[in-house]
Amino acid sequence: MNTDKHGLKKIFCCFKKDKKWSWDGISVFQCKSVAIKNSRRIVMFKKFLILFLIAVVLIAAPIDNAINDGIEWLKLNQNSDSTWGEEYNNFLSTSAALRALTLSNEDSIFDIGLLKFMDFSLPSLDHITRYLEVVDPLIPDTTGLIDTLLTFQNMDGGFGALRYYDSYPLDVSLLLRALSAVDYSDYDKISTIIYYIVNEQKDNYWCDIDDSSSVYITALTLISLEKFHGIYNLSEQINNGAAWLIGQQNTNGSFGTDTTSIYETALSFIALQQGNSLEGIEYSESLNKAKAFLIASQDSAGSWNDNAYETALGILALSTMSPNLIVSSASTIPSSPVEGEEFTLSAVIKNIGTEKAGLFDTKFMLDTVTVIEEVWI
Repeated sequence: MNTDKHGLKKIFCCFKKDKKWSWDGISVFQCKSVAIKNSRRIVMFKKFLILFLIAVVLIAAPIDNAINDGIEWLKLNQNSDSTWGEEYNNFLSTSAALRALTLSNEDSIFDIGLLKFMDFSLPSLDHITRYLEVVDPLIPDTTGLIDTLLTFQNMDGGFGALRYYDSYPLDVSLLLRALSAVDYSDYDKISTIIYYIVNEQKDNYWCDIDDSSSVYITALTLISLEKFHGIYNLSEQINNGAAWLIGQQNTNGSFGTDTTSIYETALSFIALQQGNSLEGIEYSESLNKAKAFLIASQDSAGSWNDNAYETALGILALSTMSPNLIVSSASTIPSSPVEGEEFTLSAVIKNIGTEKAGLFDTKFMLDTVTVIEEVWI
C-alpha cells in the first residue's frame, strides 16, 4: 500500500498510521486521527472479492440516551392511522417525527408513517415545504412542487402561506429550507428571496405577524439563512440574529417567554449550533445551558411534554450536538476486481456531529457476520 502520509493529513485532517496487524489472512491498516472530531480511515486488503457492510456503533453517552429514548417513545406512540400528534397538528407532528426517525435504523414504523405522510393533501406553502424536507430523497422529481411554491412569490420578493397572501418571514424561512433540501440552484431567484428576508430583520431579530419580536421566527430564519451562507455573505445578519437570540435565553437555559418552551428552545439550539456563528465562552455556555435544559425536561418515558412534535424537535436539536458518525465513503481499488485479485477496501468514517465521539465500535461485515471489529478511543 502506497500511503502518502502528508496527503492523508491534507485530506483527512491529521491522520497518522498507527499500527498494522493481521487477522484470519486479512492485513489491516488502522489510521488513527489526531483530531477525533473529524474523520477516521480504515484500509484493508483481501485476496478475493467480497461485499462488505460497514457498521459504526457509538458507546452510549447521556445525550445519546436522550435521543434514543425519544426515538423509542415516537415509535411507541404512533397513532393508529400511522401518523403522529393530535388532529390539529397532525401534519406538523408527522413531518417532524419522520425527520427524527431518520436518525435511527428506519423500520416498519417509519415506512408506514412515510406512506401515510405521502398521502396528505398539500394545501399551503407550509405543507409543501415540510413535505419536501421529508420526501425529497425518496421521490425522483420535485420540480412540479417547487414550481407551485414559486408561484406564491409576491412583488416584494416574499411569500405567504397561500398565493396572494401577504409575505411573512415564517413562510419565507420554510421555503428557503425546502429549496436547500432539494438543492435548488436558480440563484437569481434565491437572491430575491434572500433580499426580502434580510430586509425584514429588525433590530437583529425577525417579527411575528403582529410585528412583535419572535424567538420562534428568528430561530427558524437563522436556520434557513445558515443553509445559504456558503453562497451569500450573510455573516452580519446571522451573527446579529444569533447574538439577539442568546440575549433572550432564560436563566434555566430555555428560550421563549414561556420558560418551559421545548419547541422554541430546540429550534434556538439548532440555529445556534448549526450556525456556529459566535465564538467565545458566552456562545458555548448558552448551548450547554440549553442542552442541559432539554435533557432535564425529558420525561422518564422519553418524551417531551408527551407531545410528538416537541419530542421530535428535542431529538433533532440534541442530534446536532451529539457525535454523529457516518460512513462518508467506501471504495475499492481497483474498482472492479476479479476473483483472486488483490484489492484495497477503503472506508472513511466521519463525525458530522459537534461533540467528540469518545468510544465507538467499527465493524466490517459480510452479510450479517462481523469480519473485523475494532473499538476506537
